[in-house]
Amino acid sequence: MNFRQEKFCQEYLKSGNATKAAITAGYSEKTANEQGARLLANVSVKKYIAEFQSKIEKKNILSAQQLQEELTRYILDEKEEECIVIESNCDKSSTARKMTKKVQPKDKLKAIELLCKLAGYNVEKGEITAPVTINFNRNYD
Repeated sequence: MNFRQEKFCQEYLKSGNATKAAITAGYSEKTANEQGARLLANVSVKKYIAEFQSKIEKKNILSAQQLQEELTRYILDEKEEECIVIESNCDKSSTARKMTKKVQPKDKLKAIELLCKLAGYNVEKGEITAPVTINFNRNYD
């Protein structure tokens, strides 16, 4: 494996974005998308990435599936956040208490963005390519 391939692997492992990793590794911005896909198909690159990911999994770090499940909980309102609320009393004192609240819409949007990145969708450029099946059922009674 050459220097640029190794640099690509390191950047890809950090970001999960092959195009961005290819640019950082020194490939042209014009060809970064194709180079990233080509590098991910390279046997040496696959082996390097797989070995590194297996080391990470051994350290009890969340797997990609666990991370996706956690982000999905935020999106589907299955998660609540704990916060501290300070209440003013009539005698000019205040009281702090813990309270739970639903996840804010901006945080849901961030979770959606992260989930899309994990799935490989190119959200930054507004391009989402995914297999879609559309069924048309027409009933003319």
